[in-house]
Amino acid sequence: MMRRVLAVAVGTLTVAGLVTAPMAAASDRARPGGSGSIAIAVPDGFQPEGIAVGRGDTAYLGSLADGDIHRLDLRTGRGKVISEGPGTPSVGVEVDRGRLFVAGGPTGDARVVDIRSGEVLATYPLGGGFVNDVVVTRE
Repeated sequence: MMRRVLAVAVGTLTVAGLVTAPMAAASDRARPGGSGSIAIAVPDGFQPEGIAVGRGDTAYLGSLADGDIHRLDLRTGRGKVISEGPGTPSVGVEVDRGRLFVAGGPTGDARVVDIRSGEVLATYPLGGGFVNDVVVTRE
């Protein structure tokens, strides 16, 4: 069976791109912190952009297509959409204290998503322009 997968370099956790390839068995995949890469299935049409690693082996991806948020287990490669997007892109993402901060790209806004429930906690209009990334500070 052929699936769309996202290739992720394990040591540096950088998005390498989308490829079409069969999923490897869990025992055939590299483990986090090891060498090599793992194959991670993403929903058809997802268009991943931005990746943030939470506690343990959990990562979050935003979708350029519709703003969905995809949570995945880096050990197994399994994941699911935890928050349906607003129909506009989710570009940069950052995890902090149980929340995912999401840059809205061309919409000029940002939103905060609860990583447990997927609920949108807040949306912030940032005055236009392209909001590309997110950095969470102590303040």
